[in-house]
Amino acid sequence: MLMALPSQLQGYTGQFADYFTKKRWNYFVEHLLGKKPIWEFSLEKKH
Repeated sequence: MLMALPSQLQGYTGQFADYFTKKRWNYFVEHLLGKKPIWEFSLEKKH
């Protein structure tokens, strides 16, 4: 899948960061664990 986001350079930051983190995690959940991925979880920001 190719998704071009004009405001992004080589990494995903800002409003797109959480989406792509979940997308990456869900890929591994589906393809390595063989389970159905979920989207309804929150990512805690640690400072």
